[in-house]
Amino acid sequence: MIPSALNILYALHSRPPAATPLPLVDFVNLYVRLRHPHHYDPATWPLALWLTFVWPIPFAVIVATRRTRWRAWRRAIEVNAFFFALLFVALLGAGVFYVSETLIQMSLYRFSIYIKLFTCIGAAWWIMDTSVGRKMGSARVFAIISVIVACCGLLALIYASTLSHPTGLASFIQQNKGTLFAFSFTCAAAFPAFLFSSQPALRSATYLVTSAAIVALLVFCWHTGHIGFNIVPEDDAAYVALCQWTRDNTPSDAVFLVPPSEQAMRLIGRRAIVVNFKGVAQLSSEIPAWRDRLQNVLQLPDLTTLPHPFAQTLQAIRARYESLPPQHLFDVAVRYGARYIVIGHELGGQWKSARVGVDGSDSWFLYDLARAPADVSRPAGDTP
Repeated sequence: MIPSALNILYALHSRPPAATPLPLVDFVNLYVRLRHPHHYDPATWPLALWLTFVWPIPFAVIVATRRTRWRAWRRAIEVNAFFFALLFVALLGAGVFYVSETLIQMSLYRFSIYIKLFTCIGAAWWIMDTSVGRKMGSARVFAIISVIVACCGLLALIYASTLSHPTGLASFIQQNKGTLFAFSFTCAAAFPAFLFSSQPALRSATYLVTSAAIVALLVFCWHTGHIGFNIVPEDDAAYVALCQWTRDNTPSDAVFLVPPSEQAMRLIGRRAIVVNFKGVAQLSSEIPAWRDRLQNVLQLPDLTTLPHPFAQTLQAIRARYESLPPQHLFDVAVRYGARYIVIGHELGGQWKSARVGVDGSDSWFLYDLARAPADVSRPAGDTP
């Protein structure tokens, strides 16, 4: 508590001078519902996420009520009660109602990982402690559960693959079919390991198969870059190559007007940009500048009209940016002091002279305003 208090005091002392903050309702619309619904808007979280979080809780409660004489269980109950209280405050004050910017940014939902940990332990204890578990052996109970999970996963895959236009959960299954298949295969491989746990030779062989399945699952998830409900879209390889070329072939102090759906120019290209959707400001006093730049670049007076969730927002931003006329891109680049424009199609016409060759790239195009034709109208009176 003492080091945390010192950090908090230092942060309070070093905060920048207060600017005019956004009204709370605008902060919620922009920061919570548009930019971070996957973090701060429980109403948008998938049903599968809620179910996987909630299912162990009843079993853990049953075990906890039977083991209150054990000091370890009492301590576990006290710790869980504390984290449940935090989660209740978050859901009520920063989920159902949004009462404070500070409460939203405290991200109390992240403490739910401890509730998940304790309740999974409680559910496992319940399985071992039930009359079924004592008669059959906990390993066999787990074997039955593993094969049920495997069958459900495979049936869900088969069902989703038959739909030509999947929506909701079926769409999620199709997008993550590789991970779901690997997970179902791992559960199926675990079945004989649990079932033959009392026979040494078979147990060793089946544990080996199970371990191989788990390793295959981990390798697959590492290769695809995700294992979860929220898959963060990434820039394509051609754009990353453009960023790498930019890092080595443009002035280090140059500013770039980029598609606001991108995420790599500052990290890989190491160049300043006008704005992107990913790099949102954190405080309500800073968000108006981010909002205004996005609105000006996209010629979009109201950002809240963009679709949700995050992946669809990026797609809509990319489509909007690509549809803008070249003159607008030039004007907004000049307004914010940008020398270069990055876009996903060739501008052509009078803009050919401004194009910079990027190792023969035909999917991303770079234009240098210093080479822009003299007859391009330049906005008067605008400053970066």
